[in-house]
Amino acid sequence: MAKGVTHKTRIVFGLKNYKTTGYEMEKLLRVRYNTDVEMSDRFNVVAIATTSNTREEIDRLFAAVKEILEGIASAEDMVQSWRLQYQALSVA
Repeated sequence: MAKGVTHKTRIVFGLKNYKTTGYEMEKLLRVRYNTDVEMSDRFNVVAIATTSNTREEIDRLFAAVKEILEGIASAEDMVQSWRLQYQALSVA
């Protein structure tokens, strides 16, 4: 598809600004949430919605992605906290 062209059945999660890849997100969705997506690449995950999908299923997909990203952010905050604690111990 040309840049700027959208398709109503495609749901693209852009992950470029997050500390994960599309490949990792695809695996987490499959393993933790029993959800398959159409494809992934380094920066994106593409899901396809069909007429057989319910609103609840689409909402669960969005909730799962949000939960994964929040977990990644929390983990990153925890690692940063550990780094700061380590630096403080090293100086003392």
